Amino acid sequence: LKFPGPRSPRPRPQSVSAASASAAMAGHGATLELDMRRVEALPTGGDKESSARRRRLFCQGDMNGNGIMSLAECDRLIAQVLNIEGLKAMKPVINRAFHAARDIVPPVGDFSPHYIDFHEFRYFLIYLQHYLDLFTVFAKLDVKDAGGSRYS
Repeated sequence: LKFPGPRSPRPRPQSVSAASASAAMAGHGATLELDMRRVEALPTGGDKESSARRRRLFCQGDMNGNGIMSLAECDRLIAQVLNIEGLKAMKPVINRAFHAARDIVPPVGDFSPHYIDFHEFRYFLIYLQHYLDLFTVFAKLDVKDAGGSRYS
């Protein structure tokens, strides 16, 4: 993909450590600050303890208690649980993780294609971890060719 050059000069992103990450959205000047320990600690395991922690997290995000979560509820949950600065820069990550998890199983009702249930929520968290890893790696790339174009 070819992205337009940055709107204003910005410092290069720092290297990602296990404790924290700083990423810049290519060409948009937005930054993302997050605690990678919180991302890595998300309850994605198949054991009973992870399932119980995931259930509590799901209930915390399911604002109306209907047993399904919308993309907006997932956005809100991630912003509160991970305490992310610059959430707008991370919207594509949350969006992609949500849609990938939602597409795991075929819809069972008319409302189902627009929501994830508790079982899909585990996949949402797994995809979120994966896409955040990719996001930070690609955001650190600042490769320019001879013509000055940016690639990510």
